[in-house]
Amino acid sequence: GLLRTESLLFGSRIRKGQEDQEVFYSHILEGTEGPVTIRLFDVGGDKTTTRASKEDNPFLGWRGI
Repeated sequence: GLLRTESLLFGSRIRKGQEDQEVFYSHILEGTEGPVTIRLFDVGGDKTTTRASKEDNPFLGWRGI
């Protein structure tokens, strides 16, 4: 399956720390049979977050690490 990290980041107003993310990914991986593709954080002009600083050109965005 495909796991989009945006679901963790945009699912709550509370900032998720490393331990929260480890639990999130562990639950999904343990409960899934077969391979899982993890799609990294991909915020650009089409998706916004209140935590991101204002960008003159929002389509430069933040792309996967």
